[in-house]
Amino acid sequence: MVIQTLILVILATSACTVSRPSSPAAVAAEPEPPRIQRAQLMVGGVTLGQNEAALQRALGSPLRTDDVVDGITDKPAKELYFDGVEVYLHEDEAYNVKCTSPRYATTDGARVGQRVADIVRTYGPGETYPSDGESLIRYNVAGTDTYLIFHIRDGAVVMVELWFDYT
Repeated sequence: MVIQTLILVILATSACTVSRPSSPAAVAAEPEPPRIQRAQLMVGGVTLGQNEAALQRALGSPLRTDDVVDGITDKPAKELYFDGVEVYLHEDEAYNVKCTSPRYATTDGARVGQRVADIVRTYGPGETYPSDGESLIRYNVAGTDTYLIFHIRDGAVVMVELWFDYT
């Protein structure tokens, strides 16, 4: 009988401690991930989802085009290389855009060469991650699996990336 009572007390205590946060303040304390609007997911007039013809209208003819196989779907894909911009096309839609030229800016004026403080002043603190000698500051487009990412080295933006996470 004592063992059964002890087991019931342990189970009741466990259920109480893991069922939910202790107060609404605990829920409110968890920060929301930084979000941007869809219209802010653009650099140099290019956004995700554009087809090859729209990319060429914005950037001109690519300097090089590589035919590749998509690593997720095993379907044909393309990598287009423009002056300072790389675009990954999957089924004729831009899934990834990497801009390394200060010539192109986001709709909010952010560009390669800016200091981190300028990016944070424009978009907020963002989610930060280390990555191969750089750091990344990432902003999610509300309600989507798309991101505006700034690659930072030595306190300055070295790449602006638009990324769709379709994994």
